[in-house]
Amino acid sequence: MVVKITLNKEIQDLVLKLSEGKFSLVLERSGRLINEHPDTEILYILKGAACQSLQQYANAIKSYQQAIDINADNVNAYNNLGIVFDVTKDFISAIKNFELAIKLSPNFPEAHYNLGNVYRKLNNFEAAIASYTFALEGRHNFAEALCNKGSCLSSLGDETAAVDCFQKAIKINSDYIEAHNNMSVSLKNIGNFSSAKISAQKAIDLFPNYASAHNNLGNSNLALGQINLAVGNYEAAVKIDPNLPKVFSNLANALLQKGDKISALENYKNALEANPSDAQAEHFINVLTAPNTPSAPMKYVEELFNSYAMHFEQSLVNKLNYNFPDQLAKILMQRVGTNSLGAVLDLGCGTGLVGMKINQICSQIVGVDVSKAMLNEAIKKDAYFRLERSDIIDYLLLAELKFDYFIAADVFNYIGDLTEVFHLIKKRNKRSGYLAFSTEHTDTKTYQLNTTGRYTHSKKYIEDLCLEYSYDLTHFSKVNLRKEGESFVTGGVYILAF
Repeated sequence: MVVKITLNKEIQDLVLKLSEGKFSLVLERSGRLINEHPDTEILYILKGAACQSLQQYANAIKSYQQAIDINADNVNAYNNLGIVFDVTKDFISAIKNFELAIKLSPNFPEAHYNLGNVYRKLNNFEAAIASYTFALEGRHNFAEALCNKGSCLSSLGDETAAVDCFQKAIKINSDYIEAHNNMSVSLKNIGNFSSAKISAQKAIDLFPNYASAHNNLGNSNLALGQINLAVGNYEAAVKIDPNLPKVFSNLANALLQKGDKISALENYKNALEANPSDAQAEHFINVLTAPNTPSAPMKYVEELFNSYAMHFEQSLVNKLNYNFPDQLAKILMQRVGTNSLGAVLDLGCGTGLVGMKINQICSQIVGVDVSKAMLNEAIKKDAYFRLERSDIIDYLLLAELKFDYFIAADVFNYIGDLTEVFHLIKKRNKRSGYLAFSTEHTDTKTYQLNTTGRYTHSKKYIEDLCLEYSYDLTHFSKVNLRKEGESFVTGGVYILAF
């Protein structure tokens, strides 16, 4: 009995020392006690925890496994093993051990939470959300599970539900820095820039050296048109953490809007050096140094519209007075009267604004877009016979084309050289038809890449393509596409017969 009491006191002291961060001491003393009491599983757990904290992962795995050898129902050993495998990126083994812990103890919140973290790293956000939900059923005030669940919801585009999770996490812990910062991202994504700014500032107030929060504050300020403030925010983020993803590109964007092309170019080059796959940096280096590249990088377009999808219509329609789908629908209806447009292919359909306006006068309409997030918004409108995720050139090259109308509303802004589009439609479509589209208009003789990152096209350029590929220009007019700053962007509306 005396021996047992002494051992219990030793174990309690080791638990205390472990909580105090005295890992080497715990490792030494637990090893000695294991020699004296080799069948005491808690000693192996403590030794494993000390090894884990000292990053001696192989020894940690060995110790936890020894605890399991003594007691195959030791849920803490399985959970701790899962954590070590997670840290060492052996995700399959991590999942296996967390699931074993859950099988033994279905209401083990930490194991569900840890399993969710692995799924989140693997970008299996649905599975992660399910695990976090189970964790919260066992522990309602689990702020970390709420925050991580919110991040997964955000990754799936459900920003409203994400904000709800972040708010609940903050209600549990008002000083939860990561929750404030993550909420800033989600609020910005749904277009609530002022509230996003407040959340980012709260995270900074709690932790002034939080580079991500400075970056997010810059994003909100830039969206609100407060360019000088945004530049200062991004500069602060760069100073704290120059390796933060996108921070140099964000700073460059703000500097370019400010009109400082030299500093913008320098920061785009910094961005590309830090991340050679930064498509935005690549594109804007071309903007500032090689103004007539044939098209924007597809990765840049995809990333741009994925990030823009959630507040695309609120920003474009409500704030920038964009109504081209209405204008195009009116022109098309005047042409066909009570007849149908027939089969329509909406190239770069985005969130489905064109489809909503003309689907009633089509026999069928198919939408194509490179952005998954934009297509997710278009699906909600139920205006299309089918939606396809594809680069439009790839689609025109590979798909079976049997359409009466091809429509491209505000799509050619990201393609300078339209030769391939004209060629493929004329060559591969199985019937005569029409190509209806808009451009950002210019009076120069060709197409031009501008500091906005978008292309303008002249009527002369379109007429030359019509001549080369045997299209007939049946309609041309100029319209106001949308506001940019205090003025409207002039657009060209074309309908070509082929």
